[in-house]
Amino acid sequence: MKAELKVIPTHVKAGQLSKPLQTLPSVDRMIYETVRMIAYRTEVRMMSPIILAQGKKRNARKLLQALYQAKANIIPEKRNKLLRVQVLGLGSHGLEQSLAGLFSELNASATIYPGTDLRMFYKFAD
Repeated sequence: MKAELKVIPTHVKAGQLSKPLQTLPSVDRMIYETVRMIAYRTEVRMMSPIILAQGKKRNARKLLQALYQAKANIIPEKRNKLLRVQVLGLGSHGLEQSLAGLFSELNASATIYPGTDLRMFYKFAD
């Protein structure tokens, strides 16, 4: 049996394979997939306060999509060191109630806008 195993080649050249080897993904593709993965994880994390507020998982992604498409006013208040983000045009008090948990969590994080000393504050337009 040892003699039979010695006859079997231990190294195979790529040209001898029945199926061609698939090339490794390019650096651009790897960066693209990494950004997609981060965006997905961010979206899932943003869904958590919405699900808690409304108790339904199925609508959370649609609410986030409505938020992403909504218009907003960005008002810097340098005196208060605040960057106020006023979301406009959701059109429904129910949508605003569902997103209120997300806004309170974002406001509690006290995120500083990159390159400035302004703390971001999210709210709905009056």
